[in-house]
Amino acid sequence: MPYDNTFHLIGYLGQDPKIGFFQDGTAHAKLSVSCQDKRKDKNGNPIEHTEWFAVKLVGQPAQFAASFLKQGDCVEIWGSVWSYEYINTQTGEVKRGYEVKGKSIKTIESKNKAKKNENASTQPENPPPADDDIDETMHQYL
Repeated sequence: MPYDNTFHLIGYLGQDPKIGFFQDGTAHAKLSVSCQDKRKDKNGNPIEHTEWFAVKLVGQPAQFAASFLKQGDCVEIWGSVWSYEYINTQTGEVKRGYEVKGKSIKTIESKNKAKKNENASTQPENPPPADDDIDETMHQYL
């Protein structure tokens, strides 16, 4: 039975894309994308949870992000989830993190259009800071 690491995400950009280039000139971008889950607890009280996703794009999707995306835009991303290890600088403990390696991205609604739409969802505030490190080896995986 074949397995498939496919991830589909629709959410809001917490900040403008961070754009860079590999040594060969290929564009890469880092995005911070939020998704909200709204439901009610057993007593009927509203519960709202925001989840943040680190997304990395390479090539054409990164060029699209650089040219057309801004903080607050609603985007749809298809890709895969990858794990990585890092060291917690305060405790020295090895931790595992996850990121989305996006294969394709499109705009669902831009921030300017969302302001005009009365039914548009609000984007969560305070995105986590984007990790500024771009691993040159990421280029070979996408």
